[in-house]
Amino acid sequence: KTVGQALELGSYYLDLLFDYEHGHLKATGGPKRRALVSPDKAAWDASWTATDKVLSTMHRKWLTWTKTFEVAERLGVDRWNLTANKAGGINVELHASRMEAASVASLILEEAARQRRAVT
Repeated sequence: KTVGQALELGSYYLDLLFDYEHGHLKATGGPKRRALVSPDKAAWDASWTATDKVLSTMHRKWLTWTKTFEVAERLGVDRWNLTANKAGGINVELHASRMEAASVASLILEEAARQRRAVT
């Protein structure tokens, strides 16, 4: 009946989100937040329920996901290039900067090879 109960029974929050977005679930009553829960884990306190924590995690992941589109558009690359093959713990912007630097380095090395110059 509630998100909390569904989570306790083993539902994955991504499945709940998918079902809600596709009209399989709907809010029918009960207490509702006036604003989104904070995506910052530092804001969690003893008053937060397991559902609050899941919603906070979902919000944080959604913010990260939408950021990948912004960075990809700014750099003119495919979003999948930003998210694939990145080392754990590296955020998308840092990974994008490293990709850009590697591309510039390749251009410099190609030009040096073409001009038969040593690179030191």
